[in-house]
Amino acid sequence: MRYMLKKSLFNKLNNYVAINEHLVGDYVDLGIDKNRISYIPNGVDTSIFCPPDEYEKVRLKTCFDIPLNFKVIIFSGRLVKEKGIDTLLDAYRKVKEVYKNVCLVVVGGVNPDPSRLSRGAIIKDFDAKAWAFDKEDAENIAKSRGVTDVKFTWSVQNVADYLKCADIYVFPSTYKEGLSNSLLEGMSVGLAVVSSNVSSVRTVITDKETGLLFEPGNTTELASGLTYLLKSPAMAKKLGLNARTRVLAEYNIEKTVEKYVEVFTV
Repeated sequence: MRYMLKKSLFNKLNNYVAINEHLVGDYVDLGIDKNRISYIPNGVDTSIFCPPDEYEKVRLKTCFDIPLNFKVIIFSGRLVKEKGIDTLLDAYRKVKEVYKNVCLVVVGGVNPDPSRLSRGAIIKDFDAKAWAFDKEDAENIAKSRGVTDVKFTWSVQNVADYLKCADIYVFPSTYKEGLSNSLLEGMSVGLAVVSSNVSSVRTVITDKETGLLFEPGNTTELASGLTYLLKSPAMAKKLGLNARTRVLAEYNIEKTVEKYVEVFTV
């Protein structure tokens, strides 16, 4: 029933935008003419999400009370179960066993979905999806998994500043996403990326070229990728530079705006 309603609605539209190549296929499966579909990926403001100089990185680490001799692994995004935070925490615990001077920063929180039709539905949906309900809850969950030194920020406005004090961006999502802006932001800052090998990520991350991929939910593979980059700063730097280059070429917000203007002025 839901499929038929979706198909009926889609057939009434003139043009369609897919934010990744896999969505193009999904639209075609709904019977939409491929000529009416525009592939326009999300864009990032690369002037805000840009690599810091050494002075700025030191300043930010000092501001966030992070030891200057520590490497920083960072995740940013909504704290929902599908983001794979449990996998990240378990992998981080393994990393700490062999690499002591490292810390994990988790940027982001989770809020109820206002699109639900009733207060009851909003609460039920929130309870089902949220990985943690607030910062204290997040810290308690981490402790229950044997990790006591994670820095949870909850929701903040200065995401770019946290990214700029980091060395590795981790994206442990376990479900098919459209196209993660958070992932693109980490790449734009020039961070080496370790990401789960989900379909939407493969359009952005080429393994061992613009990042490292691991099987979703595989704690051992994630820990191995993180440890490798911590011990191989030259490779981490190379992956980060390649990631930044790809964002500049394909996911710059200015190019995204231009493509939308083209769609709406045809």
